[in-house]
Amino acid sequence: MHNQRMTSPSLQFKIQKLRQAAPLEVPKARLCSDVVHALLTGGQKKELTDALQRLREGCGSNWSATHAFQFMSGRRGEFAADCGKPEEKPYLFLAHLLAKEVCNEYGLGAVERMDQLDAAKLQALVASVQPARGSEGGHVA
Repeated sequence: MHNQRMTSPSLQFKIQKLRQAAPLEVPKARLCSDVVHALLTGGQKKELTDALQRLREGCGSNWSATHAFQFMSGRRGEFAADCGKPEEKPYLFLAHLLAKEVCNEYGLGAVERMDQLDAAKLQALVASVQPARGSEGGHVA
């Protein structure tokens, strides 16, 4: 049997509703993921400023980096990442995992740390968008 936590019928219903709404959340997940990646990759300050500006334009002027991390760390962010285009799923899911770690570490939400299932899912997503070794004659950018 699949190792899954037991959930109440009401929580199962809530999760089902979140999954149904997830395709509508993909644009928000893209914006939030850009903020997560810009903040954590140590890139140019302009990259983060631009990502935050796009987030506020797309989600509302009250949205901040904290909101982006909280959204991406939760089920809504995870389910939206699952609904992204195949080539963007690794980027979105990695943002979800990074946000989970940050939110767990700094008490920004009631989320658990990344586990082995999360890591395996990320590896599978990355592998699904990489060309087979040797078929391109070069490295994957």
